[in-house]
Amino acid sequence: MGGVLAIAFAVLWLSLALSPTLRSLLTNHPRLIRLHVWRLEGLVFLLLAITGQVPALWAVPAGTGDFLIGATAFWVARDVHTEQGRRRAIRFTILGMIDLVIAISLGITTNPGALHVFDVTPQAELLTQFPLAMVPAFLVPLAFTIHIVTLWQLVGWPWVAHRPAAA
Repeated sequence: MGGVLAIAFAVLWLSLALSPTLRSLLTNHPRLIRLHVWRLEGLVFLLLAITGQVPALWAVPAGTGDFLIGATAFWVARDVHTEQGRRRAIRFTILGMIDLVIAISLGITTNPGALHVFDVTPQAELLTQFPLAMVPAFLVPLAFTIHIVTLWQLVGWPWVAHRPAAA
């Protein structure tokens, strides 16, 4: 799972590095923040834990964090162009990244494999099967990349090179 995650991050970053058009499309802060509404799917993880299909050690923090990020995305995006809204968006983005790191770390350490640390019942094998495997293999790297792109811009670092105005 860790290797797939690394490959997904590499492809996303390569795409961003090589495509000025893609970087230009990713300058709308409210839209970038609202994209995180998909993380309402954290409720699915909580339901799977309640029904005993995935370990609660993973599902409770991952599901709760995802749900809270998804539930607040539109509220945070609403005022992102004000100073207070920008600060709120920076906190939102950092918390979203922390949630993803915690979820992936717990997913890896509760899953059978080389980095297995926690013996849990039920096992986390359901997370390695389709469709749930799409979350760590695709959606997490995408969400993390969107958080980094958003944070990069919110703190004022240049993202798109501005062309000088024509005379």
